[in-house]
Amino acid sequence: MKMYFAILACIFLAGTSVAHAISPERQGIVGSWKRLKPNGEWVIYDYQKDGGLLRATDTQPKLSPFGDYQIEKDIIHFKNNPENYTPVRFVIKMSTCSGHRGETLFLYDKDSGNAYGCYFSTMGSGE
Repeated sequence: MKMYFAILACIFLAGTSVAHAISPERQGIVGSWKRLKPNGEWVIYDYQKDGGLLRATDTQPKLSPFGDYQIEKDIIHFKNNPENYTPVRFVIKMSTCSGHRGETLFLYDKDSGNAYGCYFSTMGSGE
């Protein structure tokens, strides 16, 4: 009986750890993600629930329409994008990005696997 409760406790703790790794409010990639460059330039991509994509930069700080996106497994496909972005692989995990600790979006070249950089979540940061 003790073994049974020990197993249940382990399952519960493992489930709790996984459940809190990425906030329940975030539905996959939905939300705002910011990338800071060493030279001070920045970009924010806001992935909308309806598939719309918004972008703001240090030179154009107001979020503006930037096409649409579609998720297929671990790949983001961009549609109607003014800069003709190619599909990228993505991973969201708890990490550190530009000095920010928390949910982090990593983008990779779909074919080569080369990293494009990290983006930190701006949810709850007041940005």
